[in-house]
Amino acid sequence: MRALTLCIAIAAVAATLSVPGCRSFTSTGEGYTGREAGQDGRFTIGAGSKRLMYGYPIPYSTSHFVVAVDGRYASNNPRFSSSVEYLTGTLLHTGDSASAHTEITFTFNGVDITQRLVPVDGTFKDVKVGEWGQYYRIEYEINNRSAQAKNVGLTLLIDTMIDDNDASQMDADGTRVANQTSFTGASVPGRVLVYRVPGNTAELTAELATATGKAVKPDYLYVGRWPYLHAVVWEVDLTAGGYTDSGLLLKWNETSVPAGASRYLATHYGLPRSGGQLTMLSGSNGFQRDSTTIYFDLGKADLTPSSRGQLDTLLSGVSVAGAFVEVYTDARGNEATNLALSKKRAQTVIQYLRGKNVPESVIIPKSYGESQAEQTEEARTQGRQQDRKATIVIFRR
Repeated sequence: MRALTLCIAIAAVAATLSVPGCRSFTSTGEGYTGREAGQDGRFTIGAGSKRLMYGYPIPYSTSHFVVAVDGRYASNNPRFSSSVEYLTGTLLHTGDSASAHTEITFTFNGVDITQRLVPVDGTFKDVKVGEWGQYYRIEYEINNRSAQAKNVGLTLLIDTMIDDNDASQMDADGTRVANQTSFTGASVPGRVLVYRVPGNTAELTAELATATGKAVKPDYLYVGRWPYLHAVVWEVDLTAGGYTDSGLLLKWNETSVPAGASRYLATHYGLPRSGGQLTMLSGSNGFQRDSTTIYFDLGKADLTPSSRGQLDTLLSGVSVAGAFVEVYTDARGNEATNLALSKKRAQTVIQYLRGKNVPESVIIPKSYGESQAEQTEEARTQGRQQDRKATIVIFRR
C-alpha cells in the first residue's frame, strides 16, 4: 500500500513513459513505477546475461508458490488441476534496471497474500535505487482479513538453472547433496550453493540463504527433481536417487493466524559473491509471446507434417528473442523411459527450430516426461494422444 500511495503522489510531477506491457508507467527521477494487470507474479532471476533460474533472460518462469488456507490450496501456477485455484493480480514495478522491485497481492479464502521481490546487498539490507543487489529477498505477507482464525502455510518452488546447466548439483551447509533429499527442522540448511560446475565457486554459482536477514527458515527444504517438485500441491514424497533437472522446494507448515493478524515468510536467492549484475524479471517486460502445441505418435519423436506446418506458422515473419520447448509424454511405460522420450522429442523440435534460423542460444528445453499425463489404469495401459505433446512458446519484441 505504501508503494501505491507513492505512485499517486508523484504522478503530477513525473514524466509518463510508454512502456509495452504496462498499464501505467511513470519516471520519477529516482527510478520508475509501473503496473501490469492480470499477472501471476511468477519470476526468474539471473546475473548479467547468465541464468540463476530457468527462463532468464526472458521473463518466463517455471517457479511458483502454493498457499494453503484451512485445507484449501491456491497457486500462481496455472498448470495445476482445478482443485488448486489460480491466482492473479496487478503487478507493481518500482526501482530501476539495477534495483527492480515487484509487489503483487492476491486474495484467497479470506486472506490476502502479498508477494514482494526486493534486492538486498551482501549483508541482506535493502539496496538503494540504482544499486545492484547481491540477493533477492522473496517475501510473503499473508493477512487474515476474515473474522476467524485461519490455518495458513506456503510452499515456494525455485527451478534452478545455472547458466546452461539445468541439472545443477548443490551443497547444503558445505556438504554435497548427491541425491534427492528432505531436510526438516534443525537439519534445514542455512545456506545452499547451486553450482554450474559442482564444487567450483570460481564458476557461476547461486546461493539460497534461509536463515539470514529477514529470512524465516522453512520447516522443510527439499532438494530434488524439478519434474516431480513442480507437480507437488502440498505433501512431498521424494524417492531415492539423483535429481538431474534440479529444483528447490521450501515449505512453511500451516500455522494458525488470528483474525486481523498476519504471517510473514521470506528467503533469499542470489549470488554468494558480490559484483554480479543481479537481475529479476517478472511480468511482460516489453515482450510479446505466441505459442503452439504439437502432438506425437505413440512412442515416437518424429515431427508429423501437421506439426511442421504449425511450427512454420508460429515462426513466420518474426524475430525470436527466446523459445521454450516444453515436452510431455503419456503415462504408458515407466517414468524413466518417458522422461528419456520427452528429451528426445525436445531435441527433434530444437533441430527443426535451428533449421528455421532460430539460434540455439535462445532455445531452452524442459522435459516433463509423464508428470502431467492422465494416470488412470486405461491411460497407463493405452496412452492418450493428448498427453503426447510439445508446447513451443516464443517471445519477441
